[in-house]
Amino acid sequence: MNQSQSNNEIVGHNPIRDCSIHVGSNVLYRIGAYQFLTTILFVALQILPNSIFLFPLQLISGFCSIIIFPGFLLNQLFIPIEYRNIGTIILVACVITLFEIQIAFTITLLTGFVFPLYVWVVGFNSIVFMIAFYRLLQEENISSDSVIFSLSSKLNQIAVIALILRVIMLYFGQNSIGPDAALYADYARNMLEGDFSSSILNDVAVQTLWNGVQYVWHQGFVYFTGLSWLLFEPTAIGTNILLVIIGTLLLYPVYTITDHFFGTKAAYYTSILVAIHPLFIYHSAIGYGPEIVSLFFLLYAAIFLILGREKGVHFSLLSGVIVGLIDVIWYANFYIFCILLPFALLFFKFTNWFDTILFGVNLCVILAIRLFLSNIQIVIIGILVIIVLNIIGTKISSYNVITYAPFLTAVLSTMFFWKWSTYLTQKVETPDSGRKILDVIFGYIDPIVLLRFAFFVFFHLTPILFGLLIWTLLRKPSRVTTSFFTIGLLGAVGTLKVFGLFSKDTLLPYYLYSDSRFFLFIIIMFIIGLGPILINFKEYLTYHLYEKTLFLKISPEKRDIMITFGIIAIGFIPSVLVFPVGLDLINGPERYGWTALDEKIESLDADAIYLCDRAREFTWFTRKQSVQLRFSETYLPDLNSSRELLTFVSLYHTKYLLVDDYFYQHWHNLEFLYLGNMSVGTRVFLNFSSIPYSNILDSEVYSTSLTLVAKTEPNKYGRYARIFEFGNSSLTRVWNEIPSDQEWTVSAGGAIENRTDSLQFILGPNQSKLHIARSEGNEVNTKIQQGFLILDFSYAEAQIESIKVWNHSDYFVSSLDYLGAGRYYGFFTNTTISNITITVSGNPGDSIILKGGSIWDSHTLYDFPLKTYQF
Repeated sequence: MNQSQSNNEIVGHNPIRDCSIHVGSNVLYRIGAYQFLTTILFVALQILPNSIFLFPLQLISGFCSIIIFPGFLLNQLFIPIEYRNIGTIILVACVITLFEIQIAFTITLLTGFVFPLYVWVVGFNSIVFMIAFYRLLQEENISSDSVIFSLSSKLNQIAVIALILRVIMLYFGQNSIGPDAALYADYARNMLEGDFSSSILNDVAVQTLWNGVQYVWHQGFVYFTGLSWLLFEPTAIGTNILLVIIGTLLLYPVYTITDHFFGTKAAYYTSILVAIHPLFIYHSAIGYGPEIVSLFFLLYAAIFLILGREKGVHFSLLSGVIVGLIDVIWYANFYIFCILLPFALLFFKFTNWFDTILFGVNLCVILAIRLFLSNIQIVIIGILVIIVLNIIGTKISSYNVITYAPFLTAVLSTMFFWKWSTYLTQKVETPDSGRKILDVIFGYIDPIVLLRFAFFVFFHLTPILFGLLIWTLLRKPSRVTTSFFTIGLLGAVGTLKVFGLFSKDTLLPYYLYSDSRFFLFIIIMFIIGLGPILINFKEYLTYHLYEKTLFLKISPEKRDIMITFGIIAIGFIPSVLVFPVGLDLINGPERYGWTALDEKIESLDADAIYLCDRAREFTWFTRKQSVQLRFSETYLPDLNSSRELLTFVSLYHTKYLLVDDYFYQHWHNLEFLYLGNMSVGTRVFLNFSSIPYSNILDSEVYSTSLTLVAKTEPNKYGRYARIFEFGNSSLTRVWNEIPSDQEWTVSAGGAIENRTDSLQFILGPNQSKLHIARSEGNEVNTKIQQGFLILDFSYAEAQIESIKVWNHSDYFVSSLDYLGAGRYYGFFTNTTISNITITVSGNPGDSIILKGGSIWDSHTLYDFPLKTYQF
């Protein structure tokens, strides 16, 4: 550790403390008055009708009353002065608010009481603020300095630049939101009204509890999104307001860590890198979310536990609470922290080998407990193991229980507090619960996935930073630098193993930014490790480019920084050029052809449920309830697709079906619904639904149909969407077959026998096949505009090989498909059915029995290319 680390002491100028708050009694009362006024204003704005002109006031009053002022006071109570900054203010306020929302969730779950979210948050926040206010009044030594956020601080200037870049990205990323984030955003939007549930009725990530309350994976980030909604009206921009702030404040923990290990200058350089790096700009502004938020929490948890481990029990507890929250925000970073923390302790030699190994075993037990949270026996055994390990550690070593026991207790307590309700349902499922640990550790990694993964690391680290990393390794870096590189490499290996479980379709160039969220931790570890190398790089460039840059009329220090990061920024060009691809991938209206879809839906049933493939994005953009459509296979015959489609209708009472470009490209089922030349009002029958038996007495029946009720115009990519309404339409019998041996003929040697209400066809001597057709002069000769031909058989010994339908010009039209129970059907449009031929196979004397046949027509003409299938 070098001399520059002395800036961790509370002496002299500290850029972190430029963001700090020192509370004197006068300032404390002033903050109390500000808190009261902003709270009153915020509540009033919640009651008043929404107006775009009031949004800025809502954002400012909410941000101050919910986050800034309570965070100031809590920062004074819990955070040592050398770690206080605007980042810790926001961190502590967010932690408290997330717990407040979880308390509201629990009360609603147990009692069924429903109140708007702002009522819960403002009420609980006021209590927390008053407690902190009272505690600070009791302090004996309180500084009388005022609140400072000085733009003269270099770190604050870097933060402002970072904020501007993220706001610009936010502007260009409007309507771009990932499917997971769309689910969280919809849940959070409902949460504003006190409704803790999703509008998607069958999403695998949503678990129904009781009293209408549902639990969703990454519930912590859902609350974070709800908090963002309180500050800004729910829109594609609003979901990211707080995300932009967190992404900007990521600079502060990066600065703190780098400053501790490499000094102030290196800390500034790594902060600049994080501020301008395209990967962090993108994920700070675009609707994915849990990754950047949990990374922010993770870095501060590491600071509090590792750097501040001697600051007292409350610091260890706070770190444990934050790690527990990481688990409910994004479990991937929870794994990263718990697995790599013991390695970090060993690398930086904060504890001896025995203590670190013991602590690592404790964390492994916590990971095991998390995987089996629904099994109370395993949970109890795991807790007992942790207790025994800590007792053993204190007996045979200098293991400090006070340092780590509060941390472990806080982690487990936070996890249980968040998930206790899911245990009681005995249905708890998490995305990772079905994964076997051995599959992750020892599973085979496809070389193609390995190469793609390496490319992603290289691309997002950028060529220049990757070159600096290699240059560093060749120059025998310090132990601390090597440690950060090793931690990043271990994170990369773990991430690679997880990707190895996915299909080969992952990590494609098209997903450079979609899958890049898994690389945030890796890249930030490499950046921190490069801190001292950036200084050397700057000196190298200064030496070689000094004379060529004299034309820049600025101070030498600023010129050197501009040159250094100007060259590094050149390596960011490929990443910036790929931004549009990353944005288009999750831009629902453009990608799925939903342009003006919300306007089309306004004229439809407001309370209807929609069946669609991209249910998460659809529900988010339209505010409608939906059901996620999933076929069992791609390229299914229309018969099978229709059956599966109506299963959803029966289960969830859906009224509308959304057919868009993604539906067509993803499944290639019922393609005529997307490709057919249809106008609004066109009605089509699902080609198996409610097919009547041929011998029923009714001359008119009703069958399930789809009516096109709305459609969008093709966008610049030629994509569009159609909305069909499920309904019942009438079918009229236009032809009825009364079995008679006069109307049919068989091939030579075969025989026909009349039976009661049926006709028997018999294979003759020495025959293995029998060909059956309509007799001359007894052709069907019936025109069908849109409807069905039905033939009902009763099997004896022979087997039907095929039933073919011919038109009046003796052209083959289609074969009938087998429905089961001796029934064959065909769906026809604008066709005149003339002849029917049947091929039967079997042994001599075998037979089949025709019970009847009929044609049912809707008398509605619709011209589209119908695909027919043989089974």
